Amino acid sequence: MRLDQKIAIGVVALLLLAGLTTINAVPFYRIGGPGFSDLFGLDLINVFLFHRCPEAVGNFYAVSGEICGDPEGRPMLYPPVLFYLFGWTAWLDFPATLYVWTAFSILAYVFGGVFLFKCLRPQHSHAVVVFSAFWLFMSLQFPMVFSLERASNDSFIFVAALLALWCLHEQRWGWTGFLLVLLTAYKMYPVFVVLGVALHLLGRPGLRPFVVATVGSALVLFVMFFQQHWVYLSEVLPGWASKQAPYTVGLDHVILNMNHWASGAGTLMCLGLLGMMFWVARQPSHGSETFLYAFAICTFFQKTAFDYSLITMYPLVAWLFLRALGESPPRERFQALGLVVTWLLIFVIFRHFGDFYAGFAKYGLMWGWLVMGALYLVRTHPKAHGDMAKAPQEA
Repeated sequence: MRLDQKIAIGVVALLLLAGLTTINAVPFYRIGGPGFSDLFGLDLINVFLFHRCPEAVGNFYAVSGEICGDPEGRPMLYPPVLFYLFGWTAWLDFPATLYVWTAFSILAYVFGGVFLFKCLRPQHSHAVVVFSAFWLFMSLQFPMVFSLERASNDSFIFVAALLALWCLHEQRWGWTGFLLVLLTAYKMYPVFVVLGVALHLLGRPGLRPFVVATVGSALVLFVMFFQQHWVYLSEVLPGWASKQAPYTVGLDHVILNMNHWASGAGTLMCLGLLGMMFWVARQPSHGSETFLYAFAICTFFQKTAFDYSLITMYPLVAWLFLRALGESPPRERFQALGLVVTWLLIFVIFRHFGDFYAGFAKYGLMWGWLVMGALYLVRTHPKAHGDMAKAPQEA
């Protein structure tokens, strides 16, 4: 192992250990009441209760959260596909449901790492050990712990998206399109990954099967739950999109809140991220980098985006870490290491600053990191991505 590799691993390991202390910032929420056993799982309990609510049968969007017993009075805000995929919760009590979903979330993280590693295919020695250790310690950082505490339904998106990345890597365009549409129908924000992959394939092999699978799958899913989708798109989604998490909460990454600081600033910043994604997508690479970048930024455009969704950035950070240990030119390795270090600082460790870091400083630094990440992807030589993907072939 080279000296620079040892230094990089040492620096990242120290920061990962420091990041463990930010678990104290997780707002552990105990759900009381009969049958709940003071367990966590504030996100999971919403869909759990609606599946056990007699008034919600037939039209779960027409019933209030108070009627179905949601601890915060939340109505059903999730798309129909997500609601029906959680139909199994009707057969279990809440503690059992929470244990099953927590186990699934952990397995989803593990298998997501397997799919990601198969795509990265790092060439340096001890790659499996180094990646496994990095992936393990990333699971103990604030975003993943917060995700487990809330029993976030994003776990399904995490593993299925990385499976879609593997399909893209293997040039299985149809399966890539199907999985991404399924995830978009499950929870909307993966639509930015669909957009990124489509932009990359524009004028390249694979566009036709990807578009056919994407459009076909979207039509089938829409027709399957036509009435619920119509209500969701015409009534539920517009109402939810009009709400915005307060920037003082300190647990979100809603860049649009920058509009409070200067009129239009947050909107321009979001448009800037879309522009960066377009720039990355049009580079002469296979598309895996575009996928990773689009997946990393896809939750930043929402008006309500809590920091457990930052797990979508993990694959990009892992790729950067392995690039820092790889065989690319020294300057590129140093820049990749710098991005990993600054990610751990900005997205994890700086939480120790509490309210001082919540709000505009946090949004600005996060946005700046995403811009620098895109610039790194664009400026690195296309041949440097050769270990990431097969050469595109004519369809």
